[in-house]
Amino acid sequence: MKRSELIQEVIDRGYNFLPTARIGTFVDRSYAAICARYNWPFLEGSIAGKAPLEITDLGVILTVYDSAQEAVIEGMDRREVEHYFPNLEEEGEPRLWYLENISLKTYPVSSDELQVRYQRVAPALAESEEPLIPEGWQYLIVDGAVVYCLKDDDEREEARALQADVNQGVIEMMQALIPRNNQNAGTVLRTGTAGTYL
Repeated sequence: MKRSELIQEVIDRGYNFLPTARIGTFVDRSYAAICARYNWPFLEGSIAGKAPLEITDLGVILTVYDSAQEAVIEGMDRREVEHYFPNLEEEGEPRLWYLENISLKTYPVSSDELQVRYQRVAPALAESEEPLIPEGWQYLIVDGAVVYCLKDDDEREEARALQADVNQGVIEMMQALIPRNNQNAGTVLRTGTAGTYL
């Protein structure tokens, strides 16, 4: 469904007394909230380039691969990098990556080509655009928007009940879309450094 159709679905549920722009805001909020819940496969993206690499729609980093070294480099919080390596301008083969807002940098500084897999922040929808959420689950956006409509009308009890349904639906969507590798047994992969797990 396009954004305009999602808005019409909410209106058809009896909220024609609310301004269309307000319902549109509720649809946008609902869409953003669902997308922010998990690392959905439909939000995965990639970018290539040299650090510092600005990623305008960055949610979270999944992997950073150094093409020159043919190796994945590990991520670390900028404060930790600076704690252990005070000279962030040192040059060499990159061992770590860190973020400064939406800019990915490496330590040591390098001109190696990086391949970055990351989770995008869901883009805002134009009226004629469809959400990235698969069509079979788009009803959750409508239900979430209706929750905001109920709150707006001071129907808190009904809003809580419908929010519980939305939460359950999002869990079902997660179980259907996220565990995509059923070939191997599940494993736990340690992705941080020793200081990460304190």
